[in-house]
Amino acid sequence: MKSVNAVTSPIAAFILSSFHKLFPLGDPPDYEPSADRSVAEIARRQGKRPEEIAYDLLLQREGRDLLYFPLLNYAAFDFEAIRAMLLHPHVFVGLGD
Repeated sequence: MKSVNAVTSPIAAFILSSFHKLFPLGDPPDYEPSADRSVAEIARRQGKRPEEIAYDLLLQREGRDLLYFPLLNYAAFDFEAIRAMLLHPHVFVGLGD
């Protein structure tokens, strides 16, 4: 496995340094997982590398399991910031392509 420093893609380097923000999606999906469900925390508890845990998780359900990587507004491990923005009286929700 390449180290984060050896990866040339900024996106790949970001993901490889963010296992604390990567979660098993689950069935049914958990779109608001707590910090203790992160790949980094699972790895810490099991004494393994996060890369190993991510790989093992992806192999579950005959290789059809998914990992969840919420990108924005998930620093507090909930979507309260998004809720507050959507409820603000000066917000107008729109769609883009």
